[in-house]
Amino acid sequence: GHTDSVNSVGFNHDGTKIVSGSGDLIVDSGDNTIRVWNAHTGECILTLKGHTTGVRSVGFNHDGTKIVSGSSGSWIGNDAKICVWNVNTGECILTFNTHTEDVDSVAFNHDGTKILSGCNVKKDILGKEINDAIILVWKLQKNKKKSRKKSRKKSKSKNKIK
Repeated sequence: GHTDSVNSVGFNHDGTKIVSGSGDLIVDSGDNTIRVWNAHTGECILTLKGHTTGVRSVGFNHDGTKIVSGSSGSWIGNDAKICVWNVNTGECILTFNTHTEDVDSVAFNHDGTKILSGCNVKKDILGKEINDAIILVWKLQKNKKKSRKKSRKKSKSKNKIK
């Protein structure tokens, strides 16, 4: 199982699988994994590795074929990214690197075409102290293996909710 704190858990839609995200949220401890479990037997059936800091949030899409994860942006290593994983292959198929602080929460919409992410931005790009909680909406593109969200603009954006 996990060797660090379990920070987030969830069932797939039919309740046959469980996803869990682990890793110390303050100190980079080394686990930083996502695990998929058989809900009936408790057996770990898949371990996903790709975050360099603690995994703060995880969730399945509606049909259970993908998992979204969000990680810490700790002072030791600034992972602070969102990954979308293929449950069948264990491959990270999309990565979003726009967040500069902890990705506190992630979720798919019902049809799996969008992801919500939430974080608390503590400093702006110039290092000025701020307290700005934000929610971002990420549109997933079909038939693309890897896609990156370009940096968000400070102007009026349909994808930024304050």
